[in-house]
Amino acid sequence: MKKAVFLAFSFLFLVSCNDDKKSTSPGEPVMDTEDSIERDFTMDDIDEDRDNVETGNETVNTIQTPADHEFTGNYRKVNGEESGPCDCDCLEVNLTSPSQLCISPDKMYISAKFVKTSGTTADVFLVEPGNVENAENELPWEEFDTETPIATIDLQPNGSMVLDWKGFHIDGELATDYAIYGKKTLEGTYKKQ
Repeated sequence: MKKAVFLAFSFLFLVSCNDDKKSTSPGEPVMDTEDSIERDFTMDDIDEDRDNVETGNETVNTIQTPADHEFTGNYRKVNGEESGPCDCDCLEVNLTSPSQLCISPDKMYISAKFVKTSGTTADVFLVEPGNVENAENELPWEEFDTETPIATIDLQPNGSMVLDWKGFHIDGELATDYAIYGKKTLEGTYKKQ
């Protein structure tokens, strides 16, 4: 009789120990044992469950890019004077009508158009010479391309703009004799006014 009670007690003890192995505390993995229930999960089920999990403190870091309407406006060169008249250190970006660009202070201005190439970049094209007071050094304006960009502008995430001067072109080639015109006065970083 002692043997029967001992065997019954041992059997109950073993069964209760196996139940403890199957139940887990939150966060603990389920133990694989011989009598575990077969799992029929697929990777799609796991991905779907993971996508449905919400976290309270989740923040998404995004790179801020300026909106299209912020592209146009008046800009002043960063190394220029903060106040006073805009001699050659200011630039008006207008996507609908030509703007005046200063090539040489008080001597040479051109009319240029801005054409967006993306949400933050644009090409600058020569339209025609503007106020040209350099009679002794007349440039061959009629030979300069109006379909090749003379500069590019790139709007930065902080709202500033970088102008990269390419130069005047003749028949698609850089007019090296006139490449310096505009580079010193226009190239650089501009801050929106």
